[in-house]
Amino acid sequence: MELLEQHPIGKILPPMSKDERSSLRDDLVAKGQQVPIVKFEGMVLDGWRRYRLCIEEKIEPKFVDYVALTRSVL
Repeated sequence: MELLEQHPIGKILPPMSKDERSSLRDDLVAKGQQVPIVKFEGMVLDGWRRYRLCIEEKIEPKFVDYVALTRSVL
């Protein structure tokens, strides 16, 4: 599997604490990935921590592509 990079926009979030990371990992292992990871421009926009934990735990990550909705003004 090709490893993805984190989108620069996603880097604005602060890192998780060790306890938060451990809790997320335990939940991911017990229940599987519940929320898809959002990709934009071929990079991970949202869900970077879930993505990294999926890779570490050898869980196939689930993705959704970000699609910007636009409305034409007449």
